[in-house]
Formats: sequence, structure tokens, C-alpha cells
Amino acid sequence: MFDFLDDKKEEEEKEIEEVKEDFVNFKRMLRGDAYKFLGGCLIGTPKPIEFAHEMFEKWVRKIKPIKRLKEKYDKEVEELDSEIRKLEDDTEMR
Repeated sequence: MFDFLDDKKEEEEKEIEEVKEDFVNFKRMLRGDAYKFLGGCLIGTPKPIEFAHEMFEKWVRKIKPIKRLKEKYDKEVEELDSEIRKLEDDTEMR
């Protein structure tokens, strides 16, 4: 009698299954889900250092030169922020 309700429910279940297939638990990325990242992989995030620390802290802390790399990264971010501010100030003056 209400076949359209069953069809809609089936479609919703299929969508949920598709979403589950694409889901990545980043905390398992280096172990259980590593097979999903055998080819090239790019993870975009506005705060890459915080993301790496949160997701991979257990492995990251074992990398000896990580402190030097983080300092270099922080310096580069500061320089880029400074350049952006200069450009914004220049644009506002015009």
C-alpha cells in the first residue's frame, strides 16, 4: 500500500552504506586502514601540525628531528602570515 515509503527507506540505507565505505578513521590510518592509502594520498587541513599531533602522536613523538621540523614550519607560517597582512594593508590603503 505504501510502497513509496519502502523505496525511500531503501534509498536512505544505500546512502548510509556509501558514506560508511568512504569513511576513514585517521587514528587507524597507519595500521588497520593503511591499505586504503597505498597510492598517493593528500590530507588537506587548515592546521596540519595539530592534526598530525592529534591523530599520530604515538608515532610522531618517536621522530627525533620533529622539533626542528615544527620550528621550521612555525617560522614559515609566521612569514606567510606577515606577507598576507602586508598585502591586505596595501589593498586597504588604495
